[in-house]
Formats: sequence, C-alpha cells, structure tokens
Amino acid sequence: MKNFDLASIRRDKKKVDEGVEVELCPNFFITLRHRDYAPYREHLQRHGAHLIPSGKKGRMTPSKMAEFEKVQAEATARHLIVGWRGLDIDGEEVPFTVATAVNILTDPEHFEFYELICQESDSNANFRKQIVDDQAKNSE
Repeated sequence: MKNFDLASIRRDKKKVDEGVEVELCPNFFITLRHRDYAPYREHLQRHGAHLIPSGKKGRMTPSKMAEFEKVQAEATARHLIVGWRGLDIDGEEVPFTVATAVNILTDPEHFEFYELICQESDSNANFRKQIVDDQAKNSE
C-alpha cells in the first residue's frame, strides 16, 4: 500500500494569483482567483472589518450583515473574477467588466450565481499544482 503523498494536494500560487478557468455552467466559463488572493482579503479588511463585531457575544445586526455581504460581493467582482465568456441575461450576451460583475453579484435575484462563484473560488481542487494530473496519468 502506497502512502499518501502530500504533494498531491499542493496549492499552485500562480493559479491562486492569476486565476483558473472553470466551466461554471454549461457553455459558461469564468476565470477565478482563489479566495486567499491577497488583494481580495485586503479589500475585505479595508472595507468590511468595521462591520464585524468584536468580542464573543458580538452579533452582526441585519443592516451590518447586508452591508458586509455587499462588501464581499464587490471584493469578489473586483479581485476574484478575472473574466468570463458565455454569459447571457434574458438572451443578451453580457461581456465581463468589473462594474457589470458588481451589479450582478449585488443583485439579490442573482444570489445563486454569486454562491456558485464563491464555491468555485474556494475549491482547492481548482488551484492544485499540475502534479495531481501528472500522477493520475502515471497511475493508469
């Protein structure tokens, strides 16, 4: 029996910083960075830290929660989405711009779309070093 090789799940910093293209839905491709991308985290810190209560019993009010969710969506649009292709709204193609992404991600009607993006940008499998694919080919 072969031991688990930790290298098989090593993160590729270049993919985290430059992004990877994933097919989020049929015929819709989006290039995303990982949520550990430093400018994303800095945006959250700069624009959202004051909204998070301190202390063990601190609770975020509904209005602060809504404001923080908007900060997260804006940070995602500005720093995690590199681009997309194949997106339509009501039959009209929507080219990627940061402003368009901010509008879509902060629109409650498109919350599920935002959630899909968050899941993919948080998926470590999307950001692993190439060795994983190479090892799979060698084991066949």
